[in-house]
Amino acid sequence: MKKILVCGANPAWQKVLVFPELKNGKVNRAQKVLSFASGKGINFVRAVKNYKKAGAELVQFTAGVNGDRLKNGLDTENIIHHDIQLADGETRICSTCIDCKNKLMTELIEPSPELTAADIEKFKNKVFAETGNFDAFAICGTMPANAPNDIYLDLTLKALAENKYVLADMIFNLAPVLEASDGKVLLKINADELAEFTKIDSVTDALRMIDKKYDTACAAITDGPGKAYLLFKHRIFEYELVELDNVVNAIGCGDTASAVLLSEFMEKADALEAFRMALGCASANCLSLKCAEYDIDFARKYAEKITVREL
Repeated sequence: MKKILVCGANPAWQKVLVFPELKNGKVNRAQKVLSFASGKGINFVRAVKNYKKAGAELVQFTAGVNGDRLKNGLDTENIIHHDIQLADGETRICSTCIDCKNKLMTELIEPSPELTAADIEKFKNKVFAETGNFDAFAICGTMPANAPNDIYLDLTLKALAENKYVLADMIFNLAPVLEASDGKVLLKINADELAEFTKIDSVTDALRMIDKKYDTACAAITDGPGKAYLLFKHRIFEYELVELDNVVNAIGCGDTASAVLLSEFMEKADALEAFRMALGCASANCLSLKCAEYDIDFARKYAEKITVREL
């Protein structure tokens, strides 16, 4: 089984609170709460673990009591994690508030703890030391605010030098990462992030720009329940999803899609079908309160219903 090293530098202790209705300016009492380790990197690893076609391990920063709680949660799930423990601060808490009546989700995210130069050096050294033991590298989400701009490029160059595929699910200093790609970087971001990165509102026009400027393995773009798009081998494909009933929690869908896309791509190097299955698993994730937890049988059946056409 192939293995993925996951850079999930900015984890969170997640609380999902379910309300019959969420009213601004009022006292709101949750009818249900679920707490677990989360953040884009953790969700990615959990989704890989659930998919069972690859293994994955996580490198992350942790801090304080929340960090200890998060590490204990990962141990309970048998998720392997390599931690850079910070001397000060607390791992952030992310609270997802679900309004059942209006079918809305609101996220409240605490600030991340600040890093020192020594913390950053420890993180890079850990990734550098581990890269050779893995078949691919995934960059998931933001770095804490005071991280240097070149850190993701440094990690990418290390992985590419060892001929590894790199999945980039972030836009933090993304351009240098794509410039270094040489056909080995899989880009997986959402439509809003694509527009922010390219300054182009049209998804297809933005993908054409990426195709002209960068040599990516593929570029996969999600947009919640809307149409998804894939740039692969200089061709653009549109994926039309089937509407889901009884959506429970959509947080973690993008992370699930990234995890399954890379898991499948490492096996067959076929992004066209890999992205279809990734969208199936991401959609199945919507039916669970816990991020990156999904029914694989439902995901397969849903994926078969996704229509794909070349633009």
